[in-house]
Amino acid sequence: MSQSRLKEISTLKTTDQKNNVFLIDLYQRGYRWTKREAEALLEDIAEFMNTQSDGFYCLQPLTVNKRNSDAANDYWNVIDGQQRLTTIYLIYLYWYHQPERLPFQLDYPDRPEMKELLSEILTKDADLSLQNQDVARWTVKDINCFYMWEVYQIIKNWFQPKTKEFIEKFQKTLQEKVQVIWYDLEIDSAEENKVFRSMNSGRIFLSNDELIKGLLLRRDNPINDNFRAQIAFEWHLIESFLADDRLFACLVEKQEQYKYAARIGVVFDVLAQKYNKENKLGISDKIKTFSFDVFDKYLKQQNTTPEALQTLWKDVNAVAAAFKTWASKPDIYNKIGFLVNRSFKHIAEIWRNYNPAQPEEFKAYLQSTICSNRQLAQPNSTLSYEQLNDLIHELKHNEDNKLIHHILLLYNIAYLQQQGYFDFDQYQKTSWNLEDINATADKELKFSNQDNDENPRKQWLQDILSLQIAHQEFKELQNKANEALAQKTYLQQESADFKLEHNSLYLQVIRYFCGGKESDWGNTLGNLTLLDEQTNKHYHNDLFPCKREKILSRLQSGRFIPPTTLKVFMKSFPGAGSVLMWTDEDAQSYQKDMLDTISSYLGLEIPAQAAEKGLK
Repeated sequence: MSQSRLKEISTLKTTDQKNNVFLIDLYQRGYRWTKREAEALLEDIAEFMNTQSDGFYCLQPLTVNKRNSDAANDYWNVIDGQQRLTTIYLIYLYWYHQPERLPFQLDYPDRPEMKELLSEILTKDADLSLQNQDVARWTVKDINCFYMWEVYQIIKNWFQPKTKEFIEKFQKTLQEKVQVIWYDLEIDSAEENKVFRSMNSGRIFLSNDELIKGLLLRRDNPINDNFRAQIAFEWHLIESFLADDRLFACLVEKQEQYKYAARIGVVFDVLAQKYNKENKLGISDKIKTFSFDVFDKYLKQQNTTPEALQTLWKDVNAVAAAFKTWASKPDIYNKIGFLVNRSFKHIAEIWRNYNPAQPEEFKAYLQSTICSNRQLAQPNSTLSYEQLNDLIHELKHNEDNKLIHHILLLYNIAYLQQQGYFDFDQYQKTSWNLEDINATADKELKFSNQDNDENPRKQWLQDILSLQIAHQEFKELQNKANEALAQKTYLQQESADFKLEHNSLYLQVIRYFCGGKESDWGNTLGNLTLLDEQTNKHYHNDLFPCKREKILSRLQSGRFIPPTTLKVFMKSFPGAGSVLMWTDEDAQSYQKDMLDTISSYLGLEIPAQAAEKGLK
């Protein structure tokens, strides 16, 4: 490394009367500054300016390597410092929209969207009129453009309320008092990527996708510029379609998503699992840089030939193409989403069993994978109609919650069949409860001595009075509820009206909405559905018609309600009775619909003698 040279940002415009052009290569991490970093830089310079010091404000070092020169320009590859350099360039763009007034040039040779966005700002924002829709074609395509445009808006908003005198003083300070330590490496271009990784490894962790980008696009790779540009272009295409939250939620379960700084990382992880095994590389998949280490070792094993690079990138596209295909087919998407989100299978193993030339075999694989999973099927067997029937009728709330959740999610997916997508994005954003469809007598209402509408007992009584039911028996129950409210018995901790006794008002009302008799399905699947935690908090021990109204209200407000939960409260399954009640007959019909829907979806053979065996 040559001796460091301290230069003003303004003097970077010329070296021996030539313009400086700073080039940001593809191995560099993308532009990722946000409001916090941009405003911190502006505020620091402003604070220094206001001290009226005779000294200089020194930026953190800028590390560069001379690339070449021509009659007009010196070209420098930026190894480190591009975030700060880009932000300073954006400040100058805000001030000056004439190329000759800019103190240096900034170029992204292999990132056309970033070049075009900077050109658009330079040539068309002199009147500060550019809007989001004017640059959307770049900010949507490239996440770097999104951050760049956001920071440019932050710079605008920071300077706009400032006085003319403040801005002129700030300009003079930046041009004359702000300096940067400029390290000129004077190394071979093939070594730049190694230096970049070395400089950043101990300071800012490089994500797998950033390391892999450097590995594939390094200048000393034996590929031509056309192929290098192809990789860069297709990289952006993959990142763009993986930006679909619905697709990503199908591929990666919620607790694993933190691993990916960029979503293209899941493509690399899937392919790395295959390469690691087939090439016997012996890389542990527990380390953070697993996919990078696999590809790095593979390319070294292949002597980094053009053929090896082309094969690797072709396989990356093959994984991405598989994801696209799955996203276009609801039945495939739903089954994969179920396997991934219930931790039955990792997406890498699913992909290894995929052959685009044999779509029917892949469907059969997904179906058999669900049916043979040990969490659903008995040991050494696959799920059968009889086994599913036993599960649905024998599982108990609070004893078998995980398995109940499996079956209820599968019921939702099966209900959609091949016509619709289950919203795994909304599913992942929510904490789920197994909720009673109708209140049960064994769950006592919470006591509170607060005399307000938040009192669970008072609210429960008010809900009874709000129901418009003309039946004489219910009118009598409403009269008792009205008396309890008037006498404020809900404030008595040992109130007979709320003790679980044979003649209590609470028990009488519960029995009424169970069809006039004691229920024997209270803690079974016949009285359970999936409901988000927030909605569930508003339930307390609500009666079926009250729950129904609240769920429909939350659906109208935009809350995600699983389709079979809505089906239950709309009473839209075969054999359903009154929309005001949840009876033994409703519970049995609900379980039968669950059994038939899932069985049909999974292709389970329904035995001819099912009725004789008592299968419901």
